[in-house]
Amino acid sequence: MNRELETRLVTFCVAQHAGFDPTAWTSGAGFPPQALSTVARFLAGVRWYGHTQELDAIAARLDGGGAAHATRYPSFQPSRFSGLLRAHLRHADSVAA
Repeated sequence: MNRELETRLVTFCVAQHAGFDPTAWTSGAGFPPQALSTVARFLAGVRWYGHTQELDAIAARLDGGGAAHATRYPSFQPSRFSGLLRAHLRHADSVAA
């Protein structure tokens, strides 16, 4: 995953955290479906983001068949993405407060 796509996905996830809209995920939001599926599946597996059931269903829908058919987006780095997203969420929370 290149840095530009990663940054766009982090921004998307921050916005979704504030106002979750499943339709935005399934409509593609200008992202490759495999990238959205990878991020949705990752976020469904962490407690701190929320929307676990919705994200799991979104990932399954984007994968076209569920976890058995899931493939991870090339070079997705979960720990890096998690760190970036959490930092952006903290920043968004501090600005909103």
